[in-house]
Amino acid sequence: MKKVALHNLGCKVNAYETEAMQELLEKHGYEIVPFQEGADVYIINTCTVTNMADRKSRQMLHKARKMNPDSIVVACGCYVQAKKDDIPEGIDIVVGNNKKQNIVEILENYEKEKNQDGQRETSDEQEKETETYQEILDINRMQPVLLLLHHSVRKRKGKKQKP
Repeated sequence: MKKVALHNLGCKVNAYETEAMQELLEKHGYEIVPFQEGADVYIINTCTVTNMADRKSRQMLHKARKMNPDSIVVACGCYVQAKKDDIPEGIDIVVGNNKKQNIVEILENYEKEKNQDGQRETSDEQEKETETYQEILDINRMQPVLLLLHHSVRKRKGKKQKP
């Protein structure tokens, strides 16, 4: 059973969506664990309301990778959608706001692709030089799955605007 740790940054909507992702993962046999060392998958639901939120999002993404370098690190939410050119290295999967409900399918597809790549590398390993093999591993690590969708920002209704 895969162990998944989730961390939420930001608003009540993010908190609700993190809980919804947790329920989906539990229904599909994933074990939810605290956000600490030992998880197989780290999911960080990011925020970008302020510069501080951006910074905290980057810090949590780095922290997840440091806790388990062999884990799958998933970045989702507003920060990764709005700042797609500023996503830290080491992120395996990037999920836009409108795809969070597909988290189980996204993880399963990533695992299948990762396993297929691993099998191909193992069979070809004897023919490759060490340097070339390392380049392939680096390239696979750096290509996140980008599922970024348009996120519309709406003005809050009922709030009086200053003249």
